[in-house]
Amino acid sequence: MLKNTTKMANRSGLNLKFYPFETYVEGQDNEPVVLLDFANACNLELPSDMVWATGGIGKSRKVGFNNPFEGTLTISTQIITPQIRAIQSGQDPSCETTKVFTFTNNQNSRNRYYVIEADTVWKDTEGNIIAEHITVYKAMVNKNLTANYEGGDVDPQSLDIIFELAALDDGRVCKTEFIEEDGAAGASSAAAPLAGALIDKAKQSVQQDDVGELNNSLVYPPKSSLADDVSSTIASHEVHTPERKTKAAKVIKEEPHGEQS
Repeated sequence: MLKNTTKMANRSGLNLKFYPFETYVEGQDNEPVVLLDFANACNLELPSDMVWATGGIGKSRKVGFNNPFEGTLTISTQIITPQIRAIQSGQDPSCETTKVFTFTNNQNSRNRYYVIEADTVWKDTEGNIIAEHITVYKAMVNKNLTANYEGGDVDPQSLDIIFELAALDDGRVCKTEFIEEDGAAGASSAAAPLAGALIDKAKQSVQQDDVGELNNSLVYPPKSSLADDVSSTIASHEVHTPERKTKAAKVIKEEPHGEQS
């Protein structure tokens, strides 16, 4: 069970969905215009500074006031689609026939705002998987393009897409929601399907990690009580097969007791 004291860590990127702000209805199943599930990194920043009323002989701080959030969401990717270029240039990403993207200085051009939903997974100290669903309520792309075209033995071109975040009329800018494996079905309708899929995928990854740890324990056995330790290693892992048991028996037979090199 996820508690306020649960210790967890994240080593996953974000899967993102973009919705037109003007047609998005919160709490309902909306149709995204762009699905971005290939970003290398995503950086969400929500900075907010404070202004203080001071008083007294030393003019020390007495009353604090929080300034509004001025957030950004930066998406770094080495893979793009024409939809991504359309977003960057301020054009409609839902148009199937758009292949030409013009960057123009037109202050009166239409602003395209998006609701951005993002999903990732965390793992706690007990190996449980927790999904996180993020909602950015109103975002507009910072229309810029930096493209480095270079051949030879170099890394593929990397692209940064920066969104400036705005607030709704009620002041909301961004929401994050943690979803347990058993609670995915009870999560918000927008978050539940992808959260469940991410949890299943993460569980498969955890099982693969367990298999790797098992193989490592068999190849590099401890220095003492070799047979007992290998047997307990096998018993402690839920993921094991007859082939791995055979490998364990082979290690026990071939490796002598005593000091290991």
